[in-house]
Formats: sequence, structure tokens, C-alpha cells
Amino acid sequence: MLKTKTVILMKILIIVSILALLISCETIVEQKIYLTDTLQVINHDTVLIDNTSVMEFADDSEIPDSIKNLYLFDAHVLAYRDMEKYDPEFLNKIQIDKKLIHNYYNALIHFYNNQTADCDSITKIFKIHTFSEIILHDLIIVPDSSNTWIENWFSGNIKTGIKEVDSLINEYGFSINSTSSYFGLRFVVIKSKKILNIKAVAWIFNKIEGIKYAEPNGYAGYGNDIKVFQERNKLQFVFALNWGDCFAGCTAGHSWVFDIYYNGKIEFVTSGGVDVSDYYYFLSH
Repeated sequence: MLKTKTVILMKILIIVSILALLISCETIVEQKIYLTDTLQVINHDTVLIDNTSVMEFADDSEIPDSIKNLYLFDAHVLAYRDMEKYDPEFLNKIQIDKKLIHNYYNALIHFYNNQTADCDSITKIFKIHTFSEIILHDLIIVPDSSNTWIENWFSGNIKTGIKEVDSLINEYGFSINSTSSYFGLRFVVIKSKKILNIKAVAWIFNKIEGIKYAEPNGYAGYGNDIKVFQERNKLQFVFALNWGDCFAGCTAGHSWVFDIYYNGKIEFVTSGGVDVSDYYYFLSH
């Protein structure tokens, strides 16, 4: 239902957009989750910023790693969204805020552990997770005509000999994911082993001589999603099940709203939208 694509800035010529779509059609890249290092951060020693409400730790010891990884990825996406919306220093912070990750991860684990029919329908039947519009470890780079070190990447060598480039590559564990050339235009996709504020990384690359354009890779369309609204003593989660023509943004959906308090208490608030029977009908036709 989802396909990766290059997210093209409006200032790029229409021909570049067409070529980028050709690249997307050539190879569909599955979004992988690199969470091994981050799982070690979510522990009782997490450092939290002053004046920030802290979600009570949730017991994830009985949850399979595959499920924990999915919710940890969700926590990264939700934290990233908060940073982009509210943090004036967003483009100066490559690491995603650990305090926000802590709150969202533990809230989601509390929710998963709350084995009521309402919660189980979301976690075990519909398996709703976040939809990330951008891939938080993928970067599209387009060199300009003066660039010579890009030849290293096209030959499979991640080292460029340019200090500012190589330091970013080393620090954030980037490797070459793919290279493409169309009508004289060249594209390189580099992939990090870490989930990052990839827009901040792109912002740095865009200031490096020899790079015409750097931008996160992303997805076309839409899908299931989780949104959060922060309140004084709780987080309000909206779990959205979406279906229909999701390449066009999804034409049908049903949402459930829950309050998750910082002490781990969970309350069902409401639900609404298209009846889920339509979802099953959609799947069967």
C-alpha cells in the first residue's frame, strides 16, 4: 500500500521531480528500524529535563522484542514530531529528544499491557502504529556539477576525503544505500544505522560545498497513525485506523481516543468515524 519516494522541494525543476519518481519506481525500499542502541537508553537511568512531566515506567519484560521495537519506533516518530513543531532549535539537534522518547515509549507500553477489549483491538487486532512521512534514517543527496568526491560514493566507497562529510558519516553510521543517474542528474541515498532528526542532518549537508540538494527520503500517501495531544497531567492518544485509497491520503478511517496519565492509568474517551465493518469489507474486496 505504501511506496517510498524522494521528497522533492518545490524549487527543484519539474524534470527533477519526474526523475525522482522514476527512482522510486525502480526500487521500493522497505523502511527498516534500527533500534538496538536506543533500546539501551530506555531504562531507569534516563535523564529528564526540568519542568517536564515524566511517564511512570512500564514493565516491558514480557513483551516480545519485535513488539517493543515497533513501539520504540513509534516513540521516536512522536518525539520527532514534537521537536519539529515546538522546539525552536529543531534544526540544531540531530539526536531525537530522549525525554520525549521515554514518555511516549512508556505510555505505549502501558497501553499495550492494558488488556481490555478496547486496547486489544488497537494493539493486537488492528496493530496500529505511527505513519512516518519521512524516513528518519534515509537521506537523498544530489551533487552539483563541481562535485568530484561524489565519485567515491558511486564506486561504493563511503569515504570522501572531505573532513566535514566523513565526520558526519562516521558519527552517525551512514552507509551507501543506492546510487542513480538520469539524464545527467545524479542521486545518492545514504542510510544511517540510527534513527535521527534527519532534517537536521540534511540542513548540515545542504551547507557543504559540492552538494546541490539534500533532503530526507519519504513516503507517498498515508496509512494508520498515532497522534498525541499533551495536557497537564496526561497524554491524549488518538489511534487512527485508515483504509481505502491511502496513496491519495486514505478515503476512510476510524479513530479511538484514550487518555494515558503520567502514573500509567488509562481511560477510554471516545471513538468515531466510518464503521470498522467497512474496513473488513474493504479487505475482502
